[in-house]
Order: sequence, then C-alpha cells, then structure tokens
Amino acid sequence: MEETRQIIDYAIWVIIVGLTLGFFSYFSKRYQSLGRLIVFVLIPTWIITALVKGLEYLYIDNSYNFLTLWEFSMLLAETLPVLIIFGGITFTVKYLKQKRQKNI
Repeated sequence: MEETRQIIDYAIWVIIVGLTLGFFSYFSKRYQSLGRLIVFVLIPTWIITALVKGLEYLYIDNSYNFLTLWEFSMLLAETLPVLIIFGGITFTVKYLKQKRQKNI
C-alpha cells in the first residue's frame, strides 16, 4: 500500500505541473497582470490538488473526512507546500518566459 501512496504523490506532482501549464496558457491570453494570473492559475490548481488528495485518502484509508469544511481546509493546508514548490516554479518559469517574449 505504501507504493500506491508514493505513486499517487508522484501523480499529484504531475497534475500540479500540468494544471499550472494549462491554466497559465489559457488565462495568460486574457490577463497580463501577475496578481490576476496567480489568482486564476494557482488557486484552482490548489483546490483540484486538495480534491485529488482527498480522493487518495478515500481510496486508501476509506476516509470520507474530506467532505467536511474543516477537513477540506486541512487538505488545502497539506497540499500548499507541494503547490508552492512545483506549481510556483512552473508558474515562475512560464511567466518570466512570457514577459521576456513580450519585451523582445
């Protein structure tokens, strides 16, 4: 069962990078400001990541606790560091690349 958790954690990393790239490419056409891009890219990615983590707990532990507001906020707190690392790095690279291309 420990291997399954590790595979799901790796999948969550891939999901974070993929969602960040997808949301960034979609919303960067509409919004140019850094603040709006952070709100429209990283916050939905964070919520989806917390839902996936809750589904992991449902699958492995048979825990339905992510359905309460308190437990969902705990899932958000648990997934925030991973989002900052993988989503933040991906977002920063894409944003700086976009900014550099517009200045040329």
